[in-house]
This record gives sequence, structure tokens and C-alpha cells, in this order.
Amino acid sequence: MASNCGISADLSGAINDRAIYHIDNAYFIPNLELTSHRCKTNTFPKYAFRGFGGPQGMFCIENIIDHIAHHLKKEPSNIRVQNFYKKNHNNITHYGMKIEDNIIEEIFKDLKKKSNYTRRKKEIEKFNNSNEILKKGSLSPR
Repeated sequence: MASNCGISADLSGAINDRAIYHIDNAYFIPNLELTSHRCKTNTFPKYAFRGFGGPQGMFCIENIIDHIAHHLKKEPSNIRVQNFYKKNHNNITHYGMKIEDNIIEEIFKDLKKKSNYTRRKKEIEKFNNSNEILKKGSLSPR
């Protein structure tokens, strides 16, 4: 993983390392091996605030999963569920930590149901298929 640190490294090393530790998010990735590269550039230093690398790492894997789903022509939420850490197996992170008290599948299933995800997704697809220019997407609840 390469990060634009700007002219001064400052806390970029710690931020990039944290992104690496969070890149798996909630997913078991058995063959994941990462190296942290800090790139000095001719821009202003990149200082840490808010998530301190965690959100950047999680965004990275979520984007990868979306690309995988698109390539396989499958529903992204199904790819996510298939790859969640499990309770009694596939529960060791790429840095060797055991995930305990894992309830991600239950939470995801409950949220999907409470948000009417399937119905809303169908409505959005119907709208998008019938409108050439104006499109909708599903990002946050209405």
C-alpha cells in the first residue's frame, strides 16, 4: 500500500500502518500480504485526523469487493457475506489476531432486513433502467 505523505513523513508511517491493519475490515482474506510504502512528494504534508488510517483501509477493501462483484456479475452484499470472518473458522486476521465474539453476519442480516434493502434495490434498478440521464443509488437510508 502506497501513501502520499507529502514533503514530510510526520505521522504518515503510523497512519499507513493502521490502514494496513484495517484493510480486511470484516473479511477473511487468507492470502493477504501487505507492505507499507510511504511516498515523499512535493505536496504539503498529510496530517492525521479523524480515522487515522482506519477508514482508508476499510474503504479500500469495500471498493475491491465492489469490483469483484461487478466482475463476477453478482450482488455485492452476497460477496460480502461469503467472505465475512466466521465464528469458529476463518477467524484469524492477516496479522494473526483471532476474531472473537464475532456477530457481523447477524448484524448484517438484521440491517439488510430492517432497511428493506432488497425492495429498495429493485426500485432503484427499475428507476435507473427507465431513466436515461437521471439515476439513483443506494448509499444511506432515506
